[in-house]
Amino acid sequence: MVEIVVPSVNIELRQFGRNRQGNVTAAEYKTALAALEMNHHKASKALGIGLRTSQRYALEGAPRIIALALEALALKFRGNEAA
Repeated sequence: MVEIVVPSVNIELRQFGRNRQGNVTAAEYKTALAALEMNHHKASKALGIGLRTSQRYALEGAPRIIALALEALALKFRGNEAA
């Protein structure tokens, strides 16, 4: 199980490969953005995707690579909070 931990927020993304070939659900994507205090504009820049793509992920879910990128952002976010 992949776990994204940011101050006072704990996000668990299902184990990859067990459901829909490892995709992240729309609810998981929106929860991760909220925990990272990101809107679609910030997320699109941080993830290197278009604004409309971020909005689509919030409606339809996202591929596994986006979950991994969100995990990396959470680690970076947590590191910045500690400094």
